Amino acid sequence: MNKIIGLIILFVLTINLFNCSKDDDVSQQLLEPTTMEKLTAGDGIWFFEASSGAIYNECIKTSFYKFKPNQTFEREINDIDANNDCTQQSQQANTFEVTDDNKIVFNNDSGADVYPIISITENELVLQYPTGGELTLDKTPGNYVREPTTKEKLTAGDGKWYFESPAHNACYKKSFIRFFSENTFIQEIHDLDSNDNCVVQSGGTGSGTYEVLSDTEIDFTFSGSTASTFTIISLTENELILQITANGTTSTIVLDKTEG
Repeated sequence: MNKIIGLIILFVLTINLFNCSKDDDVSQQLLEPTTMEKLTAGDGIWFFEASSGAIYNECIKTSFYKFKPNQTFEREINDIDANNDCTQQSQQANTFEVTDDNKIVFNNDSGADVYPIISITENELVLQYPTGGELTLDKTPGNYVREPTTKEKLTAGDGKWYFESPAHNACYKKSFIRFFSENTFIQEIHDLDSNDNCVVQSGGTGSGTYEVLSDTEIDFTFSGSTASTFTIISLTENELILQITANGTTSTIVLDKTEG
């Protein structure tokens, strides 16, 4: 009898253990969020991080998709403009849906774009573009710090840049180019006279206009002459290096913020 009772107790415990394990499996399945829940978790915002492995700049990294539980989305694309400001380039709002639990269908005025989900975690979403390639988004916005433009660097302070090289004496280092924000400049050349006095050279003053063509090129146009294009080798807060090639000869001019 005792042996029979022991077998019954063992059978009951086995059944209970099996049922508990089954309940745990069901609970885990119920706790696993759906793709929609993952997309819309928190504020539902996913920031651009990279495209096909190429990391975006910090401004583009402020671009985002925002997924809402009502199956609408917002998309904002930001980039650096000509003034080095991080500005909105485009904006879109429409509906979306998740199909097969691994595709996002973005609806737009001209139809729909299907982005397969390569992977999705709490902090990273990797999508495949409809035409191929990958878009990586995450939960961290870009930290864009605006850099001054080339023109702003040239005109900073009083806009004066003194000749450092080539300069054959300390007097010549008093020579300067002064940039104004109105795209005009003046130039003043100093040197020693016959009595070793440091004076402005005869014909050493001039003025004209300038145009920043790019971060690496600048045009100078003296009054009544044609433009001369200089290459900007480097430009920092305290040093400007220009280079020009004329008649087969390349000349380099170094200017700084220190008067001779």
